[in-house]
Amino acid sequence: MEHTMNRRFLENCVLIVICLLMAGCSGDTGAQLYNARGIVQYALGNTEGAISDYDQAIALGSSYSFYYNRGLAHFIIGNHQTAIEDFDRSIALNADYANAYYGRGAVKVNFRDYEGAIE
Repeated sequence: MEHTMNRRFLENCVLIVICLLMAGCSGDTGAQLYNARGIVQYALGNTEGAISDYDQAIALGSSYSFYYNRGLAHFIIGNHQTAIEDFDRSIALNADYANAYYGRGAVKVNFRDYEGAIE
């Protein structure tokens, strides 16, 4: 029951974000909205849709969190090299963002690159 309620909540969030996007948000606001919709898409299990939204967010305004989110989605669907590239971009934009290091390390551990994982 709780899972159904959470899914319904997320579906409603998607609809709200879509309405805001259709209202013509652009620039940083539009980027944040695409990122938010990507997060919801990812939570709903639509990883490809999430990646598409993160692409749009990045096109409108570069942010370390956008690259991190997209990297995580790429990692989940097996696009490991692309995930590493996105985690690297996230780190380049914010060297203090530990999650990006963790994500990059997780991908490298997946390939038994233990030395690379601790970089």
